[in-house]
Amino acid sequence: RVLRSPAEAPAIEPAEIGGEARAPIRFQPAPDPDDVAITPAGREVPVRYALVEASDLVASQTDDGRTNPRYPAEMQPRDRGRGVSALQVQRIAQELNPRLLDRSPRATDGAPIVSQDGTVESGNGRVLAIRQAYGRGLESARAYREYLASQGYPVDGLSQPVLVRLRTGDLSPQERQAFTREANERDTLDLSATERAMADAEALPGDLLDLYRGGDVDAAANRDFVRACIE
Repeated sequence: RVLRSPAEAPAIEPAEIGGEARAPIRFQPAPDPDDVAITPAGREVPVRYALVEASDLVASQTDDGRTNPRYPAEMQPRDRGRGVSALQVQRIAQELNPRLLDRSPRATDGAPIVSQDGTVESGNGRVLAIRQAYGRGLESARAYREYLASQGYPVDGLSQPVLVRLRTGDLSPQERQAFTREANERDTLDLSATERAMADAEALPGDLLDLYRGGDVDAAANRDFVRACIE
């Protein structure tokens, strides 16, 4: 069942999204909901601000830190199992700054960006921190909820409200993966060398490595490979 705000803002229909197999999550549309999120690469994606239950969001990890089997692995270039990442999530949970989790034109920060089925496409760390704050009953969670209410967001009827940006419009699987990669390129936690290599490999054309002839990259035999990488 789709929840509506007191203003009876129109619900997002599954047909508007396309591509996601799971059922749409419940949401409370926010006032003046429509916006655009921009990735560091300049990709613009239409979004709609809304309130959702924290438990409805599908993050890359479960609340106990394990890899979430429901989350599409190809969409997460970060390894949230790293110890430094777990510590960062704990710190953010204790020090939630609601203003940094509000409206933003940047896809890399602000309210997390999610698909219609609740899969987090940008902001897994933020979602994990908000959920942890709620789960531990931290003062930061109370302050976050009060901030949302003070800004006019419809928190009534939600036990653990989270402000998100619901991605609207159609993206092919390749476009969705590219958007997720771009939206995670600049965040508070740098990618590890392995994560960076995995993300870069996903961005390479499928036949690019066929041009590599072995040996030094700057060898004459690899000129076509180097030229293709630069282009």
